[in-house]
Amino acid sequence: MNFFRYINIANKVYKEIKVQKQFNRTFLIPYLDELEKKYNGKFQPEQRVKILKYYGLFITSFLCSSYKRLYGKSLTDEERKRATLFGILTPVGDDLFDIDKLDSGSIQQITFHPEIFNATTFSSNVAKQIQSILLPCFFCVAINWSIATKLLALIVFITMQKSSLSFKA
Repeated sequence: MNFFRYINIANKVYKEIKVQKQFNRTFLIPYLDELEKKYNGKFQPEQRVKILKYYGLFITSFLCSSYKRLYGKSLTDEERKRATLFGILTPVGDDLFDIDKLDSGSIQQITFHPEIFNATTFSSNVAKQIQSILLPCFFCVAINWSIATKLLALIVFITMQKSSLSFKA
C-alpha cells in the first residue's frame, strides 16, 4: 500500500514540476529578459541557472503547491506568479548584501517600503520592482498579515545569514 502511495505522490510532484517548467518558459524567462532590458543590467549566468532550475522551479512546485494541496486546492496563476517572483528575489537578495553592501536599514526599507527606496543598482532595482508587486498581494489577497510578515522576515533573515557566512569564508 505504501508503494502505491509513493507512486501517487511522485506522480503529483512530477506533474507540478512539469506545469512550473512550462510557466517558467512562458512567464519567467521573458520577465528576466524584460528586467535586464529595463534596468540595463544582466543576471549572472549562475544566477539565471539558480532562478530557472532551482528557486523559480522548486519554491513554487514543492513548497507552495504542497501548501495549497493541504487545503485541497491548486495554485492559481496569480499565486504561481507570486511564488515564482520569490525565486528571483533569493539570488538578488544575496547581491543586495554581498555586492551592493546595503545596510540593514536599506534592506528593511526595500522589503517593507519599496516605493520609497532609492534603487541605484541593477539588483536593487529588480528587488524593488518585485517587492512592489509582492507586497500589496501579500497583505490584501494571498495570506494574512501575521504569516506575511513572518515569511518576509524569514527571507530577509536567511539572506542575512547566507551573507554573513560568505563574509567569514
